[in-house]
Amino acid sequence: QAGVTTLAMADRNIEVFYPAAPGSEAGQPFATYELIAPFPPEVQALILLQAPEVNSEVVLPAYRDLPGDSSGPFPMLIFSHGSGGFREAYSQFLANMASHGFVVGSLDVLEFGLLARLGLGPAEEDQRTPQDLVDEAMALLEATSDDNGSLLAGTVDAEQVATLGHSA
Repeated sequence: QAGVTTLAMADRNIEVFYPAAPGSEAGQPFATYELIAPFPPEVQALILLQAPEVNSEVVLPAYRDLPGDSSGPFPMLIFSHGSGGFREAYSQFLANMASHGFVVGSLDVLEFGLLARLGLGPAEEDQRTPQDLVDEAMALLEATSDDNGSLLAGTVDAEQVATLGHSA
């Protein structure tokens, strides 16, 4: 089974899907997210006021904040969503990858994601390059894996790394 947790990068979050410790999901609910989650709170409030029917809860085949599988380390994948996307958009696929033995960091690429397409992305001077984002994500996952107090302790094999993404 897959676990999922959210880590903070310098200016955005990254969703991390990983192999969870066997049996640690017992009695735990599946992780979820709201379709309106990528929007700022003021936009979420407006959506819920004007058109609440467009929101729904998405249930993932993963469990939030379980301890990682100690039989690792596992190869690391850094995933970039497509243009107009957001870090949770591919959660079903990424949770499946994690259940097959990968630690997957799903970037929130604000520069061309959903909010950018709506004119709510970062100002040009605050935009970051894809390489910078991948480098920071890799360093964060490796450091988190090296932290014995972390959920991801010992899960990341920083020698086996790949990147993948969609459309952008």
